[in-house]
Amino acid sequence: MAVSVIVFVEDVARSLAFYERVVGAELDHFDEDGSYGELKAGIGFAAHDHVERHLDLSFHRNEAAGLPSGFELDFAVDDVEAVFARAIDAGATAVWEPREKPWGRSALLRDLDGVFFHVTQA
Repeated sequence: MAVSVIVFVEDVARSLAFYERVVGAELDHFDEDGSYGELKAGIGFAAHDHVERHLDLSFHRNEAAGLPSGFELDFAVDDVEAVFARAIDAGATAVWEPREKPWGRSALLRDLDGVFFHVTQA
């Protein structure tokens, strides 16, 4: 079974570029109107206004200074320190800096929309 996730964001192009730069994810596609895009890793990004047009219910807006959503994106990477540095340079905020955990070298950050993302050295 394949699983994917769609994250609600303010700016789809910005989110796609962030994860391409920070973790080396590859772009799968980006809609012409800029309201939706996906990475080949199975992560999609939908603009808040796109979600509002297609859902007839309220939803949690991911915002950098807001409460984090009830999930995190997890990435297996070759070098946690390098990814952490790129993320901080790209505007992410650290929740906890790289450290040894029972499952390996890891760091936890919040992206430009305040979404938790976790990196673990593969």
